[in-house]
Amino acid sequence: VAADVMTEELSEYELARLETIRKNQLAFESMGLGDAVAGLRAAASRPKLPKARSKPRPAADPSARRSSRRLSGEAAANGGLVDSDGETDHPAYRDPNDVSAMTAPELKAWCDALRADVLRMAWVERLGEEEMRRLDGAQEWLPPLLIFSSRFCG
Repeated sequence: VAADVMTEELSEYELARLETIRKNQLAFESMGLGDAVAGLRAAASRPKLPKARSKPRPAADPSARRSSRRLSGEAAANGGLVDSDGETDHPAYRDPNDVSAMTAPELKAWCDALRADVLRMAWVERLGEEEMRRLDGAQEWLPPLLIFSSRFCG
């Protein structure tokens, strides 16, 4: 009677699932694997063995630990660059086209040189009066654009 009450409360999907489980159990028993399935279930529910503890490591020498100059507040010498001999007396490399690291006079000189290079190109001769005026106006908007894009556009 209790089984009938339980099956009345189950959805159509749950009833179909139980029927599939029953058919599978009958199939296993017909193949002689009914006990094997029960053994697998028992093996799966066995408690796992505790993991072996690792050996404790010896305490490290505090003077041998690596540390960050930046985090300790210590300034890196010459940008932190060291040559193959361990010497740091060389100035740090700086990309000459990295506008994000340029001062205002350096940026102006760089943009002027860029404009001069453009004006030497053959296609500039074909520009009209309005296009030349726009090219001249680039001196006003190009430096701020380069600074912005170098800082925020990667």
